Amino acid sequence: APGDVVTLTATGLTLGEDCVVTEAVPGGYFDEYSQDCEVADVVSGTTYACDIINGASFATFQVYKLFTDGNYETPVTIKMQCNNGLPTQQEVTLVPPEEPGRGDFTVDFVVTKFGPGVMDCTIWEDDVTGYTPSYVCGNIGASTQCDTGDDSPLDDFGVGPCEFLDVDTDNDAGPAVHFCTIRNYPDPATITVNKEWIYPTTGGQDVEQVVDVTLHCDTPLEPIGQQTQVFNSVGYSNTQRIVGDGAASWSVRPTIYPANSCYATENVWNSYIERDDDGCGSLEVTAGGSDECTFTNTVFFEGIPTLSQWGMALMALLMLGVGLVGFRRFA
Repeated sequence: APGDVVTLTATGLTLGEDCVVTEAVPGGYFDEYSQDCEVADVVSGTTYACDIINGASFATFQVYKLFTDGNYETPVTIKMQCNNGLPTQQEVTLVPPEEPGRGDFTVDFVVTKFGPGVMDCTIWEDDVTGYTPSYVCGNIGASTQCDTGDDSPLDDFGVGPCEFLDVDTDNDAGPAVHFCTIRNYPDPATITVNKEWIYPTTGGQDVEQVVDVTLHCDTPLEPIGQQTQVFNSVGYSNTQRIVGDGAASWSVRPTIYPANSCYATENVWNSYIERDDDGCGSLEVTAGGSDECTFTNTVFFEGIPTLSQWGMALMALLMLGVGLVGFRRFA
């Protein structure tokens, strides 16, 4: 029992023999031995004092959290679940750091009183709106195995969570340290440009309702339904054709928190079309968000007024009358 003194007597030793004292380590604990627990060249008739100290086994799990767009405002809840040790479940909400612009958060989990090789632990985060995570794990000074699932399409990590199998504390320099890194990538935003045509109630030109709409952004974009992309000196741009009333959409991945920016332009070649836009000059690209604007093209009347059938008849009679008067005058 703890604190008990046990006397061990070795008899029948030969000159120069070595002696070692060990114990069966209680489950959930590690042991440390004093110098006299291992004696070389034991001297007959000598008393040696061996102290054995038991400490609770513990493992440390360091979680490093990173938003790849530099987001330092969104709280994130990190959770850990183990099938052994104390505590078996932990949860911490990471709040933004006081230093703006860091974009990362860290937390340590500690589990105690477990037996080596008999504990598995899982670390994950609650879903963060507008972001998709990837995970990577490892350890220092331990034989613990870790896994993060299938490969992530976002980087060289896994889709998660961080799973630690057969956790131990084997580390000559001290307790083992396990780590789990979680990266959050912003989900693409959808940018939509709408197109409307307005005709006058009467008259007007018969125009071809076809325009080319171009989206310009400061981050890569991918047209939805048209796989072409052009890079120019002012950033990224792509052009889609809209026929009649309709819309064009793009998938745009944010890279900067809180938002990237885009603007849209259209090509209209007819002089009798008046253009108007609602918000197309400033579009926001936020994580997992959406924005839209509308180009409105109004076709106005442009032509020479014409006379009705009765008007044409009256004009003919008038011209005939003027002609007869002129003829009589010069006859």
